[in-house]
Amino acid sequence: MKKLILLILLTINIYAIDTSMVVGKWHTTATIQNQNSTTVEKEYLNLKANHTFTITLLVSVQTKDAYIKDLRIEASGKYKVYNNLIITVVKRVSVPSAEDIKNINKNSLNAIADKFKARFDGEPILVTKVTNITATQMSTVSENGANRVYIRGI
Repeated sequence: MKKLILLILLTINIYAIDTSMVVGKWHTTATIQNQNSTTVEKEYLNLKANHTFTITLLVSVQTKDAYIKDLRIEASGKYKVYNNLIITVVKRVSVPSAEDIKNINKNSLNAIADKFKARFDGEPILVTKVTNITATQMSTVSENGANRVYIRGI
């Protein structure tokens, strides 16, 4: 399935980008609202000139009377730019801390951490299509169809 998606992405190229266009520090924020909770994901992506990267994901989850603030997930590895794709290979993932926790038991905290950690751990090769890039913004679509708009700088 992954090869089919990669083949489709390669055949519908809009334009080509090069490494110098994506190198730098990028960030994005997403808010997901469902019936019982609100989740805020802050993603900080650092693409380095030596083709290594780091990602820090800060996840906050709020339910009625319980919350987790800034559960930190860190991933790092190598990347390559090909046409308008950024292909990353995740080498290391860790969940070092959460800033604040209220009314969440350890099992629930571990389950939430595992869910977000699996984004990098479960599939170590990630293909992201860059749909638009300027000096200050980069729009992407991930393999699973998630659209993100990154802003350059922190």
